Amino acid sequence: MSKRICNTCGKLKPFSKFYKNKNTKDGRRHDCKDCERHRFKNSRLKWRFCIDLKEYSRMLLEQNSLCAICKRPERRIEKSGTSADLCVDHDHRTGRVRGLLCRTCNSMLGLANDDIDILLSGAVYLEKHKS
Repeated sequence: MSKRICNTCGKLKPFSKFYKNKNTKDGRRHDCKDCERHRFKNSRLKWRFCIDLKEYSRMLLEQNSLCAICKRPERRIEKSGTSADLCVDHDHRTGRVRGLLCRTCNSMLGLANDDIDILLSGAVYLEKHKS
């Protein structure tokens, strides 16, 4: 089995851990899949939310890897079989990051248009019809 050293992490890994690239001598990219995903995730966080992976990790640690609203871990599973990341919740008007939420809670806020009155009205409704 052929191996190569990843230019980013410096580890010797099998070719299967590298994406294909027909423009290189050995037909593989210079960085391993893990490092490529890490770089992509970091650049996406910077572009969308003006935070980096270090800040995301700090927030995740601060929240004990739990949703800031329901206090549960993310329940979605990625195609790779791993647990999905918590969503970065932000104010759509100001762009300010508020915290990390599970997909369900993030969707709840989005569907209510971040309107506190709608959310409070929903809570009153549920309280009224509690079994």
